[in-house]
Amino acid sequence: MPDKKRVSHTFPTDLPELGRLALASARAGDRPLFEIVFALDARLARLVSGTTETMLGQLRLSWWRDQLAGTGPIDRRGEPLLERIDEAWAADRQPLGELVDGWEGFLLAESNGWRSVAEGRAAAFVAIARSIGSSSTADSIDRAVRNWTFAEIGRDKSANPGDQVQIKHGTRLDRPMRPLAVLAGLARRALRSDRRDLMGGRTLPFAAMRLGIFGR
Repeated sequence: MPDKKRVSHTFPTDLPELGRLALASARAGDRPLFEIVFALDARLARLVSGTTETMLGQLRLSWWRDQLAGTGPIDRRGEPLLERIDEAWAADRQPLGELVDGWEGFLLAESNGWRSVAEGRAAAFVAIARSIGSSSTADSIDRAVRNWTFAEIGRDKSANPGDQVQIKHGTRLDRPMRPLAVLAGLARRALRSDRRDLMGGRTLPFAAMRLGIFGR
């Protein structure tokens, strides 16, 4: 479980635009935890997408898994993201390790690897929800994460023709989990219009504003 102790400063990250958009809807005190998950997820995605040799990719993912193992202080410094994790997510980093496992599953899987990423992301967001007092259920978080992950990386990987039909259905998340609601809403919007880019379309600003305010 993430540490309930909050840190007020921010650190430079290269979050993708989608992550920044979702992060803007987080409550101020909860933002560091969401930022860590978005930043780590983006780092792992770039690592996997840039891997030309599977074994080398596994070694790099193993390095991150080793850094996130255990509950004590992280020994390896000089990496701003790890330092941030050590400050704000010190109690139990297993959910972050599951995110690493999820991206390794994507690296190794020939089909349906997106499901591994969804499982890893869901573990991290469930941990955040428990830490910040969200009443959103693990099942609703899982469905929202599946929407996002399938729309983002799953459509070309899915071996199940029924996945897209099933995953279009929405889910309700409470105010503390609004960043995830934004991602899931943009994912459903992209799926319904068969748009590959979750950030595409002229109505994006209005859709993002509505999701950020109302969560749907």
